[in-house]
Amino acid sequence: MSDEDKAAETNGVWLCPTHSVQVDQFQFEYPPERLLAMKRVRVFTHGLTIESPDFGYLTARVGVQRVDEIVRAHMPNLDKEKIKSEVKTLYLKIENALSLTDGGLTIAPFETALIPRLTQAIREIINVELRNSTESNQLWRDIITSWDAQFETYRDPQPPMTSIAHAATGIQFSVRNPNNGVILKDRLNTQAYILISTGSDAEYERREKSIRVVNTISLAHPLNWTFKVAPSNGSFEVCYSELTTRPNTVPHLGDRKSFEVYAAIVDKIVEGWEVIAFLAMTLEDGEYSQEFHPTPISMSTCISREHLTRMKEQTTRLRLLHAIADEYQVTVQSFNAVFHEKMSDETLTKLMRKFFESLGAKPWPLAVQSEALALDEQLKIVLSLRRSNRSCGLIIEARYLMART
Repeated sequence: MSDEDKAAETNGVWLCPTHSVQVDQFQFEYPPERLLAMKRVRVFTHGLTIESPDFGYLTARVGVQRVDEIVRAHMPNLDKEKIKSEVKTLYLKIENALSLTDGGLTIAPFETALIPRLTQAIREIINVELRNSTESNQLWRDIITSWDAQFETYRDPQPPMTSIAHAATGIQFSVRNPNNGVILKDRLNTQAYILISTGSDAEYERREKSIRVVNTISLAHPLNWTFKVAPSNGSFEVCYSELTTRPNTVPHLGDRKSFEVYAAIVDKIVEGWEVIAFLAMTLEDGEYSQEFHPTPISMSTCISREHLTRMKEQTTRLRLLHAIADEYQVTVQSFNAVFHEKMSDETLTKLMRKFFESLGAKPWPLAVQSEALALDEQLKIVLSLRRSNRSCGLIIEARYLMART
């Protein structure tokens, strides 16, 4: 194959970072013919969603993977009208199932139908025989079924192999009042690295799966969840579910709402509330996932009282920063400098107000910094103000200056 042929668009398959690594590692599973067929299905489906808004709506409601399966079944002769008709038929079947599971409500007209609980209804249909299971067991079955479906390109591993697949998914942290079960309304979105494993011998034959949250993938806050659930005597056993922290991580949440949710969670942990998490039903979406299983997962809090006190102090300091920034209509960029042991609330407040007052009336310069404030003989702090395209406003930051020796 010539260099031009290799570089041609027809020879390219665009994958996310995770799946590009998987394809490279399991090349025997992905011969060129399969990759090109996968590309054709995806390009065709995506093209239809762009061409037809109605089809795009159906795809969003039914699910991209199910639509891709319909398209794949029609290859190599891709008849647009037949494919659209099958997708519409599947949509109506799901709509009908939803109306039945919601108590026999009449089906809304096709053009105006709303499906707020589509995913839950699908799981009801698939898992009818499991309705008598406990809430916890149903949670694990739902999660494993959903995650497994997204690894359909893999074959089941052969003993003694145990690992089926690994990927990123989304979790949401929250807290629950241990006295009345009330759950904090807002949740903190975070990415997590997960594994699905199949045991050997009898467990392998029964296709019994274990799932693990290896760790959360966030440098924005110190909360870290490790978790494992495994099959046990026809049911499931939670081997561990623990909340720990990264000792040297301070909150660097990129938006105000996320910080407020994190601060509220810390407040409730201090008050004795139980930390819980919700698992995403989809993989690779990370913190942008919109579909989370409604059942909360409990965890034990393995955070020392000393570190919890430090977390509380950090959120208090950041709330002060946000309050001052709000007065001057700027955004705070979280920074380590404000958590220095020699930086008091009073010193920080004076420094920020003096800096803003020195700028005079608006409009302010697009980029400007304060004079260096000495915290000790070796350490100074400087405030800076710059314009941010991301936040559509001005961001206040702080950094250290080390004295030269």
